[in-house]
Amino acid sequence: MSRWPTVTIGEVADPVDRSEAPLPGVTYRQVGVRLWGEVAYERESMDGVETKYKTLNRVEAGDIIVNKIWARNGSVSVVTPTLGGCFCSGEFPLFRPRPESLDPQWFYWITKTRWFWEACDRQSRGTSGKNRLRPQRFLEITIPLAPIEEQRRVVEKLNRLAILQDRAKRASLSSVAAIGLLPAGLRAVRFAALAARLQPVPLGSIGDVRLGKMLSGNRTDAEDGIPYLRNANVQWDSLDLTSVYRMQLPKEQVATYSLKLGDVLVCEGGDIGKSAIWSGEIDSCLFQKALHRIRLDQSLVDPRFLLHHIMWCAESGQFADVKTQTTIAHLTGVQLKAHRLFLPSLHEQQKMVHDLDKVTGLVDRARRNATAASEATEALKRSALAGVLGH
Repeated sequence: MSRWPTVTIGEVADPVDRSEAPLPGVTYRQVGVRLWGEVAYERESMDGVETKYKTLNRVEAGDIIVNKIWARNGSVSVVTPTLGGCFCSGEFPLFRPRPESLDPQWFYWITKTRWFWEACDRQSRGTSGKNRLRPQRFLEITIPLAPIEEQRRVVEKLNRLAILQDRAKRASLSSVAAIGLLPAGLRAVRFAALAARLQPVPLGSIGDVRLGKMLSGNRTDAEDGIPYLRNANVQWDSLDLTSVYRMQLPKEQVATYSLKLGDVLVCEGGDIGKSAIWSGEIDSCLFQKALHRIRLDQSLVDPRFLLHHIMWCAESGQFADVKTQTTIAHLTGVQLKAHRLFLPSLHEQQKMVHDLDKVTGLVDRARRNATAASEATEALKRSALAGVLGH
C-alpha cells in the first residue's frame, strides 16, 4: 500500500488531440509502445500515402501514450523528448498530465509496476471480447499521487537508481563478452601449435561419419515413439532438448541411426561447425536429417578433443568455403570425412580438453553470475518501486 493518497488518472491528466490528415509526399515519423512498462520508441517512418488512417495524432514530450489493444500487457508509456513530433494512429490515445499535479516522470515509473498493468487489464475487459482499453476507462484507473515537489524528488532518486543499474549491467555484459573470447583464443593458440608440428589425418580414416536421413515414419506424441534429434537440438557445445520429437519407426532405421555415448553431432547446414556430444540424455535416441554423427575409436580420439577441433575450424574460418550446388552453405559427408585433423597422443588430447573445458567453465560461471547480478538489480528496482509506488 502506498503512503500517498490516490486519485484517478482523469483527475490529473486530460485527453489531447493533435490530429492531422496525412498528406501524400510527406514523411511521418511513427511512435510505438513496448510491452511491460518499457519505453516508447520510434518505429519506421512512412509516407502519408501509406497509411490507412484518415488522421494521425502528433505526440509531444511528456504525453502519456496508451496502446488500446496491449495496455493490458503494460503497453503504456510517456513520450520522451526525442520522440516529440512523431505521430501515432487513433489506436494510441494520448493524455497530457496537468503540470501542477502530475510530473510525467512520476507516471512513467508507475507504468513499470505490476499493479498498474493489472489495473489496465481489468479496465480492458469488456463484453465485446476484444479487450481494448477505452480512453474513458483508462482515466478511471487510480494511482498514488505525492505532492508535485515530492514527486520530483522521488523521480530523481529512481532515475539515479536506473542509471546505476544500467552502468552495472553494461559493465557486467562487457566483462562477460571479454571473458567469452577466451575459449576461442585458447583454441586458436593450442591448435595452431599442433598444426605447426603434426601432419593432418582425414577424419574419415579414424571415425565413422554418417549423415542422418529423413526418417520414414509417423510423428507421434506417444511415449512408445522413438525420440530423435534434429538440427535445432544441436547448439555450440550443448544440446537443447526442450523440444524432442518422437516417431514410429521400423527396426532397421532404429539400428542405423541410433546414438551412443560419445557420438559427436555436427550440423550439416546453418551455423557450420555447430556441434555437441551425445551423453545419453534420452534413452534409445536417434539422429535425423541435417545432422552428421561421428563415432570415434575412443582409445585413439577423445570426443571432446574433436569437438574443440571442429569449433576451432569454424572460428578460424576454415569452413567458410563450404558450399553445395545450391550456393547455400552445407557441410557434406564427403567434406567432413576429408576434414584435416591434427591428432596428438590421447594423453595430450585429454590435457588440452582439460584446459579448454576449464576456461569454458569459467565463462559459463561468469555468465551465470552476470545473470544473477542482473536479476538482483531488477529485484532492487522492483522493491524500490513497490516501496514508493505500491498501490
